[in-house]
Amino acid sequence: MGLSEKQRDELRQAMQNIQADDALPFLEKEHIDHSVLKNLKEHDLRECGIPLGLRKKIYEYIKSQRPANSEHASQLDLECLNSELLSLREDVRKIHEAVTEMASQLKNAEDHRRDDDLYDEYDMNDAEDVREL
Repeated sequence: MGLSEKQRDELRQAMQNIQADDALPFLEKEHIDHSVLKNLKEHDLRECGIPLGLRKKIYEYIKSQRPANSEHASQLDLECLNSELLSLREDVRKIHEAVTEMASQLKNAEDHRRDDDLYDEYDMNDAEDVREL
């Protein structure tokens, strides 16, 4: 069961107002209507697969719909910041793993190069020994 025509129109109008029409398929796929949209956090938008630029526009719109200086808005902002921090930590962890793997591969390549150099040197010494005979 998807969105009703009224819900779809309401969401479409909101997205058109902020030039974020391209986000509609992502939101509709997740059955997000305007009433749900108002309670989303930025990480929720990321999980929907919405690209960064659209995500920022939509999140600014969401924040603008909240009552100013309300405790609820402050709590949502803190939750959003915490969520973003967790997401950034995960990104940093993945980058660290990738860098560690690349460093290991680089070390292995260097070890192989040294082995090849030693082998080449050994072959050259053998060739000189054979010539002396």
